[in-house]
Formats: sequence, C-alpha cells, structure tokens
Amino acid sequence: MFNFKLMPYLPLAVCACLIAGSLVGPAVRANDGVLSDASVSNAGLVVDWFTQVEVAAGGYLVDIQMTVDENQTTTLFDVIYGKHNEQISENDLDAFGKPYGIKGAEEQANVRREIIQAELKAQNQSDVEVKIEKVVLPKITLYTVNSHGVTTALDGATGETIWVKAVGRRNFPTIGLGASTGSYVSVKGKSVYQHGRVAVVNGNSIYCLDAGNGKLLWSEPATWPPIAPPVVNDKFIFVPTTTGRLQVFSLENKGIGEDNFVSIGISTSRPLLTERTVSWATDSGYYTVAPNHEIRSPKFRVSASDSIMSTGGYSNGLLFVTSKDGYIYAVDELHGGLVWELTMGQQIFNSPVAMQDDLYVFTRENNLFKIAAESGKRADGWDDPVSNITEYVGASQKRLYVLDKMKKLNVLDQASGDLINVIVSDPVTLVCANTKTDRLYVGSKQGYIQCIREVGNEFPFFHDADTKKKDEDEGQKDNPFRKDEPGKDPFKAGTDDDPFKTTPKKDTDEDKADPFKAGGANDPFKSGGGGDPLKSGGSDDKSGGGDDPFKSGGSDDKSGGGDDPFKSGDG
Repeated sequence: MFNFKLMPYLPLAVCACLIAGSLVGPAVRANDGVLSDASVSNAGLVVDWFTQVEVAAGGYLVDIQMTVDENQTTTLFDVIYGKHNEQISENDLDAFGKPYGIKGAEEQANVRREIIQAELKAQNQSDVEVKIEKVVLPKITLYTVNSHGVTTALDGATGETIWVKAVGRRNFPTIGLGASTGSYVSVKGKSVYQHGRVAVVNGNSIYCLDAGNGKLLWSEPATWPPIAPPVVNDKFIFVPTTTGRLQVFSLENKGIGEDNFVSIGISTSRPLLTERTVSWATDSGYYTVAPNHEIRSPKFRVSASDSIMSTGGYSNGLLFVTSKDGYIYAVDELHGGLVWELTMGQQIFNSPVAMQDDLYVFTRENNLFKIAAESGKRADGWDDPVSNITEYVGASQKRLYVLDKMKKLNVLDQASGDLINVIVSDPVTLVCANTKTDRLYVGSKQGYIQCIREVGNEFPFFHDADTKKKDEDEGQKDNPFRKDEPGKDPFKAGTDDDPFKTTPKKDTDEDKADPFKAGGANDPFKSGGGGDPLKSGGSDDKSGGGDDPFKSGGSDDKSGGGDDPFKSGDG
C-alpha cells in the first residue's frame, strides 16, 4: 500500500531532480574561459565560432599560433540587399555533394540574386538594389599544441579541425610550436604550391610537420636544451636555447647538420621573425639580430641595461625592444642604428605590440601605454596610461581588446584609451595575440577556443596594408597580394646594397685611425691577439671561435666590437 502511493509521484521527483541539476550545472562548472553570446553582444560583438581541441587527461594547452597564407585563398560572392546579405563560397557543396568552385559559386550567386529580386518585387520592394560583391580571402589557420605533444590545426574562418597529430613523448615537456605559410616552388619547370611547416618542441627534440596534413616529416634532437617556442620560415626552424644560442635547423636538409647563431646569457622568449631578419632576447640584456635566409654571423646586438624578457616588436622597418628596467629601444632593422629610446619608469616583462604607426607597451604594474612608433613620443590622447591592463588580445579599426588583472576582456577606444566595455565571463586563460586581423581568438587551457568579431565585420579586416581583400579580375598594379618585383636585394651577399656584406673594403686614412675598426693596427680587440679573450679560431673552438660568445658557425664574426651594441660590422 505504501509503495502504491509513492509510485505515481516518482516520475515527478525524477523530473524535479533533472531540472534542478540542469539549473545548477553551469554555476558549478570549472572556469572554462568561454565568452557567451549574451555577454559579448553588450559590447557589439558576436561569437563567430566555438570549438574544443584535445588536451587529454591531466593535460592542458601550451601554445597557440596563427598564420595568414596569401598563397591559399577562398573566393566567395556576397549577395547584398538592403540590410541583409548572403554568402556563397567556392567551397559550398552542390546537390551532388561537390564543391561549387569559383565559377559555380558565381553562377549560384546570380541565381540567388534573381530569386531575391522576384521576392522583393512580390513584396512591392522592387526599388531595393540587389548586388553581388566578389571577395577573395587568404587562408587563416590556427595551430595549437597541448602538454602531451598533441598538435591540432584549425580553420581560422570556421573553427573546423583540419588535422590532429601527436608527436614526441607524453611525459616529456612540450615547450611550444611555430608555423610558416606555404609558398610556390619550381618543380621540373612548373610552379607548385608547397605547404608550410609546423615545428613542435617536445623534450629535447624538434618535430617538423607538414602544415597541410600534419604528416611528420622528420625529427632531430637539439644540441642544447630548448627553452622557448620556435619560429619557422620557408628555409629554417629557429629554436632558442638555454645557452643563448639560437639553434637553426635546415628544412631542406631535414634538420641534419644544424647550425646556430650565438649570443650571451639564457634565451628568454620566442624569437621574432620578419621578412628579412630573426632576432631573440637573453637575460643578459642582449637582443641579437641576424639575417634569416642564410647562416651568417649576427649583424648587431642591442645591449640593454637589464634583462630582456620578451619577444620584440616590428613595424615599418623598426624593431622594438623592451627591457626589464622599463626602457624601450627602437632600432633600425637593417643597420642597427638606435632611432630612439624611452623609459616608462616601470618594469616591462610583456612583448611590445607594434601595429603600423602605434606601439602598445604593457608594464608589470599593469599599465598600458601607447607610443608613436616613429618618434617614441606618447601618442595623442594617451598622455596617461590605462591602468589595470595586463595583456593584448586583438584590435579592430577603432577598438583595442585587452585583458585586465582579473583576465576579463576589456574594450578600449584606440584613439583615447577610454574604456568602452568590460565583458563579464570566467577568466580568459588562453589568448592568441592577433596583430594581423580583427578577429579575437580566446579560450582556456582546458581546450576551449572561440573566435569573436565585431557585429559589422563579417569579413576579416587586415591590419597590414599589404594583406587586404582582392579581386582576381584586377590587374597586378592594384593587387595587394602581388609579390614584390625583382630588384636589388639588400640582403643578397656581395651586392653593393647588402648591409651585411662580408666583402672586405680598402682601408682609408679615417679607417686606420679608428681604434675599433676590426683588424686595424690600433684595434684593442683585434682577433688573433695572444691575450684576446674573444679571439676566434682557437684550438678549443667547438662553436666557431674559442671563447668568443659572438662567433657563429665557423665564419669570422664581424658583428660589432667592444661594448658597442649597435655596431653593424662592415656594412
């Protein structure tokens, strides 16, 4: 009898428990760093996509990097009518499950325009214009690696997983990864696209993957222990080490017979890679700059008065270096000349963020400064720093997105630094600092990643003036993706314009009087002297020069003499 009375109420009890569980579930979940649609919409943002990558039990995301490949593009057609628009991509599938292709997508866009025009006419809105815009976008790819060496490639436009590859050993530390874009190479007289490369540092080994499919191409052990994530271009993988050396692995030789650039101290951060140079920092206050297309001696070093703890910045031919004691140095990338220096009066551990004419500096006291990149003066409207800011996330045309001390996403006005909005969410623990486009890539170390954009920016806005949307029907003159025309290469060895040229020049009277001229009669640092602690070519030379900390590879190092941090050899 007792059981008979309870049975009718059991379903209600079960439902009540389920409802209660669903209500309290989100409130008790672990911090996942995910920003909801509701929270970002208050700031005029929208979540473009959301995904989760593998971290495995006890694992976490270690690194995330982004590439923009101008040699791989997607063409789509934007059908615009009134305040509405529809996009038809060459990758969309037809009724038979095959991609439209560019021609097919254009045909579908024209068909769709006719249908929309007919619908508008039926609604007595025939005055609404229906137009089609052709858009060509470069391929954006995100690469992540977790603490167990599992590497994932994501489509930056959709969040779709492209490939997943596990490398190394799970119980070895994974330091990070670097990735390069693809390029066209000549194969038997034909131009063939070759995917870029992804380099992962796990333990003491470097693993090289094909960026297109994740295939492991080769792996090699490092001579010295790696200490920070690598960078990659179309020729080399550059790995910073505990010795201050930047170890260089040749892609062409599959990492065999590696070389190195030398500096003093312990490397502190990921190197900076530009089109012409690779540069890296050490805790001894040296920032070394070397050509990145061939192995030669470093060309110059910036000598700061304190440790340099972060990756440098780059914009318009200038390298920006920040030191622990709060100084910022702007250096000419080609010749090493000091353009300006400035002290912030506060310690700096984070990397400076250079975007065209502006330089953003984040201090350890959680203050954000904006500097005019060319002059080194405080930017107009930014006489005072913005407080409570710790980290850069991204930027659009007019807004700046940063994290505060609580790891909340803050929206600032670029012109004035005024706070526009603070997005309420769990702490954001994973950021892909994006200086290339207006997309915000954030998430958590537990593997959640999402792409956030401003409501009106359906297509990515590219901060680099040379990386814009293009129309393939336009000529090369107006094509922002065109490659530079052949001309004088200032980095080609032996040319008159080569600032790193190693061809000896004749001594002039002025040269002979220069006590710091390498090899001169009055050179107190002349190599080969009996008591020269930096002499090169000694019998115990195992890294290209006895005790010479600046000797690289086995060639004579002419990069600077004495304590001159900006002397650029004989160029």
